[in-house]
Amino acid sequence: VGARKMHAYFEYHIEQGPILEAENKQIGVVTHCQGLWWLEFTLTGREAHTGSTPMNMRVNAGLAMARILEMVQTVAMENQPGAVGGVGQVKFSPNSRNVLPGTVIFTVDIRSPDQAKLDGMRARIEKEAPKICEALGVKCSVEA
Repeated sequence: VGARKMHAYFEYHIEQGPILEAENKQIGVVTHCQGLWWLEFTLTGREAHTGSTPMNMRVNAGLAMARILEMVQTVAMENQPGAVGGVGQVKFSPNSRNVLPGTVIFTVDIRSPDQAKLDGMRARIEKEAPKICEALGVKCSVEA
């Protein structure tokens, strides 16, 4: 702000906390930044009563989401060091304790300091998620 040029910049990020604590350090130097992709999934199954719908007749969008999340975890772990992945938002519809969700909308957050790895993670997730859903009879769409 203003006419003076900046000479140096210090910024503390709470995100460094777990890494610094694990290494028993008070302060660290940022050596890179994370690239990221946010993917929004919409899974469409079939609403059904959990108590009366036989397991082999379910089209469970919630189960498909769980399997996709497990795959995201695997993809992030296989792209170490530095890659991370997870889910920040989930919306079940209907959001009822005794009804299988007909629709699940959720966001996947993947990050890596290596752009090639990040793009590879995205491509793999976008390729594997529809296969997971297809095996369960669930429709899958994804937007970046």
